[in-house]
Amino acid sequence: MPQPYLFELQYFPCIYFFTVLANAPVTIEAHEHYQKRSLRNKCIITSAQGPLVLSVPLKKGKHNQQLITDVAIAYDEPWKEKHLRSLKTAYQSAPFFDHYFPEIRNLYADPGEYLFAFNWFVLDFLLTVFQLPKPSRTTQYEKITAGIDLRGVITPRTFDKIHVPAYSQVFEDRLGYISNPSILDLLFCLGPEASVYFNKAIASIVQCVR
Repeated sequence: MPQPYLFELQYFPCIYFFTVLANAPVTIEAHEHYQKRSLRNKCIITSAQGPLVLSVPLKKGKHNQQLITDVAIAYDEPWKEKHLRSLKTAYQSAPFFDHYFPEIRNLYADPGEYLFAFNWFVLDFLLTVFQLPKPSRTTQYEKITAGIDLRGVITPRTFDKIHVPAYSQVFEDRLGYISNPSILDLLFCLGPEASVYFNKAIASIVQCVR
């Protein structure tokens, strides 16, 4: 049996996360403290200008001292509308945009109060779409894990260092291939074929190393 992988819960996680989940046991860290400059409240999509970061704003406070499940979303700005507008601009010409965008839009109807709960809600939807198993959650925080610890490894600065196999992207002709963006990119570009992609991709993915 493959070794278990330990990830933090990201906002619309990267392609690598789902590729691993389709091929190995995965556990989500549910007892960590929030960490800034991570993908816990961010995702990276491809746009006409290159990689674009979409960020969920958080209520002011010392987030690094908060349990991840206690970190609250801020609604002082219309971030939901901004994210949906960005997705439409970036992917409206993608093959499966019209099929999946209404469902993605519905996810933003009521994100709720807490980041972790919203991210889990989004993940649950994506697992249903891709017909993937639900990962387990940690029951307590452990600094050292017996499995493959990828907490904090995939960040806005390192996401594209993981070379997932190429597929046709919307702006590839002008920007070149951008590796390992948010799963949203794969969803809109490949649709149902994503499941086949996950099974083939794991054999050629370069292993994450700290």
